[in-house]
Amino acid sequence: MMLDAHPNISCGPETLFLTWLQVAEQNSWRRLVRFGITQEQWRAHVRELFTWVHEQYARRDGKTRWADKSPGYALMLDYVESLFPDCQVVHVIRDPRDVLDSWRRRWGVARARRVLQVWPQHVSAARSFGATRPPDRYTEIRYEELVRDPEGVMRGLLEWIGEPWDDAVMSFKQDELHSEDHERAIWLGRPDERPAPTTRRTPGRRRDAEAREVDQLHGNGVFSSSVGIGIRPVNLAYALMLRRTSGALMRELGYH
Repeated sequence: MMLDAHPNISCGPETLFLTWLQVAEQNSWRRLVRFGITQEQWRAHVRELFTWVHEQYARRDGKTRWADKSPGYALMLDYVESLFPDCQVVHVIRDPRDVLDSWRRRWGVARARRVLQVWPQHVSAARSFGATRPPDRYTEIRYEELVRDPEGVMRGLLEWIGEPWDDAVMSFKQDELHSEDHERAIWLGRPDERPAPTTRRTPGRRRDAEAREVDQLHGNGVFSSSVGIGIRPVNLAYALMLRRTSGALMRELGYH
């Protein structure tokens, strides 16, 4: 959302569907070949479709660049790179204990267990990709540093991607970007076919008064109250399991 607030950059909702296009290629290639299609042709059309989707969102605000924030693409960056050889990858890494707590509060205990496998899998895959790319193609940002010093981190990131600083990055409002009006404004189909708004509030996302007071110090929708929230007794059993599945990676990243 901070990138999307920049006057030159569009970063819309998660697309997710690129994963399924890769699966279609992998699972159906023998069929596709029978149509006389080459892999280069197939991927050229995938690239065209994916670009077209993002450009619809970007052009609405007259923006010249776009980004995609789908977390699952961390597992398929080689494929993404085959479509966009000059892409720049921004890898945001967060303490897995806080990720686990977030999942537990949002989706429940059963689904939170997936973090034990998902976090090390995604983080390791993205870092392995970045280790073999030049410095101008891959960068890492710590979530904790971003919420502690959002302007400092964003200034560095914009410099890295070659965009000028703009104060709009720090004045975005989360509620505005996820409001019903915003969702309806970007619908390009017939008026009577507009999708219903998906915004909803969940009990797990409620914050107590003290946490909200701390969050308001930033004054721009960047919340800091969730940093370290995963280190508490209710998460102790999961924390121990995390140590077993991701202990070495956590130590490497400084999440002791």
